[in-house]
Amino acid sequence: MDNKTLNLTVKEVLLELIRENRNDLPFALGADDLAELLPFHITQIYLMLGRGEIPGKKIGGKWVCQRDAFLAWYYGVHEESDLANEVRI
Repeated sequence: MDNKTLNLTVKEVLLELIRENRNDLPFALGADDLAELLPFHITQIYLMLGRGEIPGKKIGGKWVCQRDAFLAWYYGVHEESDLANEVRI
């Protein structure tokens, strides 16, 4: 299998994982939601959000992470990739 074929296969698998999981999550995730999904303490979640390690925005004093941005981050899809644009619906 060449690199182009492998990249296409990985891309297809990632898209399928994201599509499968997006229906199980609310549109926006708060810090408590992230703490349930990730293996980090809530304090670490807040630190990661503040440093921009987890994609999120502070709205009205609370951190919110958009579902598709979270899933793209979780599965390692980078903002500049074509796949990141396909994830956003």
